[in-house]
Order: sequence, then C-alpha cells, then structure tokens
Amino acid sequence: MLRRFTRLFRVPAAARPALLLRQSPQRLQPRHFSVSSANSTPKVTNRSQTLSEAARRISELGKLGDLPAAISVYRDLLAAKVHAPDGAVLRAFLSAVTRDRRPRDLELKTMLEQMHENLTMWSIKLDERLGNMLLVALWHAGCVTRAKELFAALQAERLANRFVVATMISGLARSGDVSAAMALLEKATNRGMKLDSHAFTPLLTTCGDCADFDSGRKAHELAQQHGAAYGAEYCS
Repeated sequence: MLRRFTRLFRVPAAARPALLLRQSPQRLQPRHFSVSSANSTPKVTNRSQTLSEAARRISELGKLGDLPAAISVYRDLLAAKVHAPDGAVLRAFLSAVTRDRRPRDLELKTMLEQMHENLTMWSIKLDERLGNMLLVALWHAGCVTRAKELFAALQAERLANRFVVATMISGLARSGDVSAAMALLEKATNRGMKLDSHAFTPLLTTCGDCADFDSGRKAHELAQQHGAAYGAEYCS
C-alpha cells in the first residue's frame, strides 16, 4: 500500500529539470567556490592552505632526517611560481637544514643564498627568530660571506639579540676566525650581554685545535664571567 502511495507522488523524469530550476541558485553552486558576479575574476583562496601544507611536509621530512625530500618540496614550491613562501615555510626548511649533519652541497648553498636575497621580494620581514635560524643555516652550509652580511643587517635593524650574537661567535670560531670571534665576544661582554656555552664551546675548541692558548685563556675567563664556564669547562 505504501509503495503505491509513493508512486503516485513520484516526479516524472521529464519534469525534474524544471523542478531543479525552481530551487535556490545557492544550492546549485559548488560549496568551495563563491561567485560574486558573472564578470568577476575568481579569487585564489587556497594560498594559506598550500603554504601550510608545504610547511607541514617540510617539517615532517626534516624531523625524519630526509633533507633531500624536504629540499624537493621546497624546490617544487619555488618552481611553481604560484605562491611565494612565507615565514612558516622558511622556518620549516631552515630547521630541516640545520638538523642534517651531512656535508653541504652546492645546490643547498645556492638555495640559502637566494633565500637571503629574496626576502624583500617575498615581503618577508626578518625578526629575531627567523634571522637567527637563517644565520645558523648559512654558517652550517659554509656561506661565510652571506652570514656576515646577514649579521650586519640584523645589527642595523637592532635584531642582534644574545642568541644571534652567540650564533655569530660560534660560526666565526668554527670557520677558524678566532680573532673576529674574540672581538665580537669582548664587544658583547662590554655591552652587558649575557651569553651561554653555545658561544664559548666552539671558540674554546678552535683555540685548542690551533694552539691559541692566549685566546683560549681569555675566552675561558669571559666564560666564567658570563656564568657559562661549566658548560664549556671540558674545552678549556
């Protein structure tokens, strides 16, 4: 009985298009698009989603230690020329670079140098965190000249906090420039900047490797003054 009743009120196939036309136009539009007018240009609304997904993938690959795959994701994003990377993508990529301890290749050095050059074009303003991460990556990749240029820019913008200065001292020491590292250390000390063992350990290690006992003794005295001698004690 119920089946017969529903058959009586079933809409014939020929009448279905006319019935659809009576429905609200909003119900017929795709849910993920918003059309304002017939002549308007569709807006790209997935930029944040694309960059967020790229940052997530690069971060995960970096944590897994798969730097080549992280580089591939970053390279593909740049090659697409659709969305410029944002700060989250750069931080994820720089974190992946500094996690990896394998020898640096020329491609990675070039990518980091281009990143440094393109910050303004990408409308990314350096802050203390991003500046320090880029500085660490540049030193890690052996881009000595770029690292010095970046540090000078951070100083000019008054973004050279104690972490940035410690990174610069460490980089100079690891590159073998003990005199420049000592000069920056003494300058920071005179300004009352508090540094930790991250600044002193590489410097003391390099002083020991090159038998520069005078600089090593002075660096150790400054480490005691900064309260960082315990962390750097084994290098003295």
